[in-house]
Amino acid sequence: AVRRSAAAALMAALAARAEWGRADLRGLRGDGSWLVALEDGAREAGLKAETSDDAVAPFLELERPWDEYLSGLNAKLRHEIRRKRRRLLDVFPEARAVDATAETLPEAADRFVELHRSSPGQKGRFLDDDMERYFRRLATELFDDGSVKLTALHTSVGILATTIGFCDGHVFRLYNSAYDRRHAELAPGMVLLGMVIEDVIAGGYRAVDLLRDDLEYKYRFGARPRPLTRLVLARP
Repeated sequence: AVRRSAAAALMAALAARAEWGRADLRGLRGDGSWLVALEDGAREAGLKAETSDDAVAPFLELERPWDEYLSGLNAKLRHEIRRKRRRLLDVFPEARAVDATAETLPEAADRFVELHRSSPGQKGRFLDDDMERYFRRLATELFDDGSVKLTALHTSVGILATTIGFCDGHVFRLYNSAYDRRHAELAPGMVLLGMVIEDVIAGGYRAVDLLRDDLEYKYRFGARPRPLTRLVLARP
């Protein structure tokens, strides 16, 4: 009822604005209740609403302890997760995943930006000045209520990888990650993601949503693809 009311109010407000002709909403869960609520709200507001396939968001179920979770993976995935962590710890035995606190958030955010921008190709170009401002504001505004989890892989030579995600009920939603490519042979990004998954399992989370994009690394921890839907709105 709350979602239907919120969606109806949103669509009514959108229909009342005159400066647009078409809205393209992407990344909606194909099996989620928000999609139905938004479709119904749009039609009630007199808008045209059409849906189509969009992409996938790999999703990882976690309702078990870490050791049992690993045992449930196929042998190849399980071996790779353990091998990569062991190899990194052989070089940096003090390595640990550390969640940012209110005091360390600025430093952790700085390192995230630095690592992200050092990435090759589109990933490195994505975090331009505007996106950096958005990221920093997002992290700051949502940090105090525990909605944001910014985690860094600390070692004796500094932070080798970072992840940022949203804590949403019993689901952790991985938003973005970056790693120090000078140590790529140690797979610090994958090691940190494994540590984050282990941590959220211990914290009682039941799933990790790896969000939009069908990237290969998202399946290395046993995720399954979940369809996303595109909702296009237009005036009649």
